[in-house]
Amino acid sequence: MRKKILVATLACVCALALAGCSCSTSGKDETPTPAPTSAATNTPKPTNTPAPTNTPAPTNTPVPTNTPAPAVPTAKPDADTYIGATIKDDTVILTTNNFSKFNNPALKVTYTVGTGKDAKTCTLFDGPLTNGKSKYLLAKDVLKDVTELGSYSVVITSDNYADIVTDVNLK
Repeated sequence: MRKKILVATLACVCALALAGCSCSTSGKDETPTPAPTSAATNTPKPTNTPAPTNTPAPTNTPVPTNTPAPAVPTAKPDADTYIGATIKDDTVILTTNNFSKFNNPALKVTYTVGTGKDAKTCTLFDGPLTNGKSKYLLAKDVLKDVTELGSYSVVITSDNYADIVTDVNLK
């Protein structure tokens, strides 16, 4: 009996796949009835079309175009020159005045008191570097209320080289 049901089921599955008809699982051999077709076009009737769901109407959102992914920034190369700094009175003096190979060079001098979240940083100079100039005047008046010892930081930035954090000497 099971064998007949299995054969009948298999025959129905094959017939459904080929002709889009229905079958019975009664165990009797039945010949599948082909799906009705349109006489005018001889096109088979669509089968098992899912019912439409209550989806919201499409909005006028732009369709994304095939734009290339943003370029991954590459690391800037290190400058092949050492630059040191000395702070004397109200002036920072750099060990070089030749910035011709730097694109948009800039200098930032800060003074930091404390560490971590309690650190307080004062900017003493933040501006462009000029080729041929090695001395830059600092705004030390921002330190007039600072009573704790801290540390200086001198950083040179440019468009074409990695940031240069220099050694700082005090005189």
